[in-house]
Amino acid sequence: MIKRASSAATDFQYEHRLLMPDHSVKYLHMIAHGTRNEDGELEYIGAVQDVTNRQLSEEALGKARSELAHVARVMSLGSLTASIAHEVNQPLSGIITNANTVCGC
Repeated sequence: MIKRASSAATDFQYEHRLLMPDHSVKYLHMIAHGTRNEDGELEYIGAVQDVTNRQLSEEALGKARSELAHVARVMSLGSLTASIAHEVNQPLSGIITNANTVCGC
């Protein structure tokens, strides 16, 4: 990242995941504007923002969406099963009723 940023005086934006000494994870968003000073040296003016809460929220949202999609698939399968069972049972019930009527049982 530093090599790419220092090769040209351009703006850059990066996100990094840091593993802290206590094994927690922090997510950082860095943005900077590159310029050259009067001596031709490269200077960056920028900011670093801790976006850990946002990242964790996005991960939780993705997990919830995945679980919701799974529940929707299971419910669709249940509905399809009930529909098939109804379509199979209805003619069978008619056959049994007809057989009982014909034989007088």
